[in-house]
Amino acid sequence: MSVFAKGLIWLVIAAFFGESIEFFINMVLANHLGESGLGHYMTIIPTLFLIMILASLELPISVSKFVAEKDKMYYPVMLRYAFRLMTIVSLVGMTIIVLAYPFFPFSQMVDARLQWFLIAFVPIIAYSSIARGYFMGTHQMGAIAFSNFLRKVVQLILLFMIFTQLNMTEPLAILVAIGMLISSELIVCLYLMMAFHRNWHKRKPEEDEWLDKVRIRRALMGISIPTTGLRLFHAMTHAVQPFFIKMTLILSGVAAVTANEQFGLVAGVALTIGFFPAFISHSLLMVLIPLVSEAQANGDTDKLKRLVKKSLIVTASYAGPSVIICLLFADPLTALFVKNGIAAHYLVLLWPYFVTHFFVIPLQAFLIGLGYVKATFWQTVWVTIVQFSCIWGLGFVMGLGMDGVLLALNISGVLLLALHTISLIPILNKKERTILT
Repeated sequence: MSVFAKGLIWLVIAAFFGESIEFFINMVLANHLGESGLGHYMTIIPTLFLIMILASLELPISVSKFVAEKDKMYYPVMLRYAFRLMTIVSLVGMTIIVLAYPFFPFSQMVDARLQWFLIAFVPIIAYSSIARGYFMGTHQMGAIAFSNFLRKVVQLILLFMIFTQLNMTEPLAILVAIGMLISSELIVCLYLMMAFHRNWHKRKPEEDEWLDKVRIRRALMGISIPTTGLRLFHAMTHAVQPFFIKMTLILSGVAAVTANEQFGLVAGVALTIGFFPAFISHSLLMVLIPLVSEAQANGDTDKLKRLVKKSLIVTASYAGPSVIICLLFADPLTALFVKNGIAAHYLVLLWPYFVTHFFVIPLQAFLIGLGYVKATFWQTVWVTIVQFSCIWGLGFVMGLGMDGVLLALNISGVLLLALHTISLIPILNKKERTILT
């Protein structure tokens, strides 16, 4: 079995069960937080992802690319540098949260103790990112797959145990929900570090080769910084997006409470259901980046084209059926979360957004693996500008409300897919001509 197929199967199986558990997690959250509490919870989550990106510096991608391209003798010096780097990142990140937390837009909505959960979250993500990158680069996807599954299991168990035993106010319930998510990340971090330690000491003793720190920094930061910029921009726009959407709805004549509830139904129900198969595309991302990097380093254009073909076939095989299921069974699927028919309408309206997302992720993996992160970043920037403009224009100016907002998301998804496709085709053709000459 090829490395591509083996790694993808490991990740997809674990992610399938993990996403199935995510369904139950969101059902528990919807039942115990209510529509208003779920809206506030979903408003906080993008900021949590923003912290995750800053704390990790996207080292899983840069470390995996380094490991896939370099000889094993260079691993020790790179890993020592990475651990020192993430220690500095953790200290700086925790300090920033202490100083900036009072200015977070949700700081007045929830229990003040949320600040301490966020502070602890920084080093958890920072150190686990190194182990993730190492396992990705050495194609040991089993450890990554199990860690992803473990996180969901721990989160569900903790939520179920606490919510079924205690009655809480809405702010405290939101604090507990966020705290259990971060606690599950802590368990995963401990598992990854133990697995990394065990795996590292099982390797064959080899003479470690010294590598200049400047070269290591360039190798890691050359990928980490632009990739972090891409993810950071993506996370920042998603952190702002809930407030922008709510403001657009309110200005279009929707009551503030109704706007919050509508956003909760979109983010907590429709997007949760529609993006359920996205675990396959994200599994492709983790498998493809080191494989594409390795193929590029070896000048193997044929392998790159085979990977593109396989990725598109895999994506089409699940994207089509998943959309059909959402269109045919929108009402019973959304009824698992809330007894509100409008959620089914939102799910049906968003089907183009889901399909384009499924194809965009593996295309981004190719662009990143080939070193075209900046192109990916600028395309995302322009598409986001178009998206926010369309949200404002369709939602407020044309008075379409939430339907206009969702139509804007569909437009942005189609545009981003088109830009990535147009970029990748000439890159592959150029590399083929270079090999032939």
